[in-house]
Amino acid sequence: MSEPVQLQRGEEVIATLRRHPVYVILRIIGTVIVVILLELLFSWLRGLLGEFLNTLFGWLIALAIIGGVLYVLFEFYRYWHDLWLVTNQRLIDSTRRSPFSHEVSSADLINVQDISTSKNGVFATLFDFGDVRCQTASASQGFVIRGVSKPNHVLDMIDEQRDKARSRTAASAS
Repeated sequence: MSEPVQLQRGEEVIATLRRHPVYVILRIIGTVIVVILLELLFSWLRGLLGEFLNTLFGWLIALAIIGGVLYVLFEFYRYWHDLWLVTNQRLIDSTRRSPFSHEVSSADLINVQDISTSKNGVFATLFDFGDVRCQTASASQGFVIRGVSKPNHVLDMIDEQRDKARSRTAASAS
């Protein structure tokens, strides 16, 4: 797989991270439930009002279904095109919200100050996925790796790479 960004000289990818598949599946199931509830509501209202607004509710049902299908396709697109790279030098966040946009953020590992994880909910606990937050020395928010598998393992990996990067920097300075 080609990387979404140009790597620096001597930089190696340690890990490519994506959201846990269950994280995406739960969002899709939620969307399907909302679409079904909307369809049931519109059908009930359609039957209640009879022919008066029959066409309008037919269109609303169709729009709810089309919107739900588009949202599911969007979630799959985001799953495959929203990724984080942990290299031996940097954390890289590459996000493609659509085929026409691409956002890339990176932070040098030596600038990562605090790393924390969180798992919220029954499914996150059962399937071991959650968020990893990396606070950097900059004034910005830092990095949040959302819905990633085994967040504690990711924290340990980033922490280990950060320590190695700091050791290399200290060795080259002396």
